[in-house]
Amino acid sequence: MVTFERITKNKLQYFSSVLDKKKRQVSGLFHIEGIHLFEEFLKSGFKAEWIVLHTDFISQHPQLANTIWNKFSAITFQANAAEFRKISDTENAQGIAAGIYQKKNNEIDFSTTTKDIIVALDQINDPGNLGTILRSADWFGINKIVLSKSSVDIYNPKVVRASMGSIFRVSCQSLDLPQFLMQAKEKNYSIFAASIDPNAPADFEKTNTSNVIVIGNEAHGISEPIKRLCSHEIRIPKFGHAESLNAATASAILMYEFSKQRYRNAK
Repeated sequence: MVTFERITKNKLQYFSSVLDKKKRQVSGLFHIEGIHLFEEFLKSGFKAEWIVLHTDFISQHPQLANTIWNKFSAITFQANAAEFRKISDTENAQGIAAGIYQKKNNEIDFSTTTKDIIVALDQINDPGNLGTILRSADWFGINKIVLSKSSVDIYNPKVVRASMGSIFRVSCQSLDLPQFLMQAKEKNYSIFAASIDPNAPADFEKTNTSNVIVIGNEAHGISEPIKRLCSHEIRIPKFGHAESLNAATASAILMYEFSKQRYRNAK
């Protein structure tokens, strides 16, 4: 069985700081935990600064422990149960956690050759919703999401967990949303606002342009300044009695409709 360097008190204190938003912003790292997320990391182009394994994990998962030893022995440390709890963000920890370098994207890649789809999120506050939206975007082949600066932190551990690894494949940026929408208009993108207005059209228009789908806050919808920058409204038809759909569900339905149209037009 492979063995790793024991974690020190100073390293433990530094590693656990990745769970704090302000310290995450300073370090440029984010936290992953669990076997599935770690395996998704291994398939990605992201890099780790540190890895911590619970002592029991090493004996219970010898194949993965050997892979980590061969690739990351210099940055991997082992911890006992009490130590691991300090860097864990879950109740039922699987015994593996890591600090991953965030990818910084300064500019949006506006496509000029294909029918592009970008999802824009206005004041999305629930980390589970954002993680699920990332996962849905990944499923539908949409690889660009932008968020207003008032939305939840992209690298909140709950967002990362809910994304189920899609955070490694979908570009997600926090930015000035009005400025982004104005840039999208200049690039001839059609901007669709998800609406609950019963008078909004429920038929998805066929456009020959790339599209931005704007999804609003879970409780209040799209803010008025953002709504004024949208060129179209779109409503998801209602056939039952529920008052509303949550942001993640509405996003998935709209992403399906727009991606279906994109791939149908590509044939």
